[in-house]
Amino acid sequence: MYYTLQDIINLKLKLNSPMSSSEVLMDVINEDEKSHYKKDMEDGVNYYKADNDITDEDFTKYVDRNGITQYQDNKANNKLVHSFLFRLITEKVAYLLKEPLVITHEDEKVIDEIKELLGNQFDDIMTDWTTNASQKGGEWLHPFLNGKEFDYMIMDAEQIIPIYETTQKRNLFS
Repeated sequence: MYYTLQDIINLKLKLNSPMSSSEVLMDVINEDEKSHYKKDMEDGVNYYKADNDITDEDFTKYVDRNGITQYQDNKANNKLVHSFLFRLITEKVAYLLKEPLVITHEDEKVIDEIKELLGNQFDDIMTDWTTNASQKGGEWLHPFLNGKEFDYMIMDAEQIIPIYETTQKRNLFS
């Protein structure tokens, strides 16, 4: 049997009755910060910026037979830093979004209303959204009402803890 994040939260609330809901929430946040998913997001952003892990390695260092760390002064410590992920993501985004978004519907009024709601900046936001999602493996677009006006913004995936209804991660818990 698999448990969703919501099931785990409910179990913690039941089992740890002296534990308040804010403590359970802090526990969920702490677990999320330590997750492999967030670490992979960080790695993706770093590789996109050409801040590769190889720069942290010291190739002159080795461990001898006795388990003592030694350094070879005559060994090269060259590191080849590349921006290959940047090139791949830039090419992907350019290919996917080279044409403006096409909206189709039977009624032209609906198309005009959707275009008016999305505004002129939606193509630029799609570019940023796709670039960020390609780096991190996911990104969130948050629609909201700004007064009486429809608006939207990109939410960083590092700042979101999605809670799904099932383990297949298809529907967000509501």
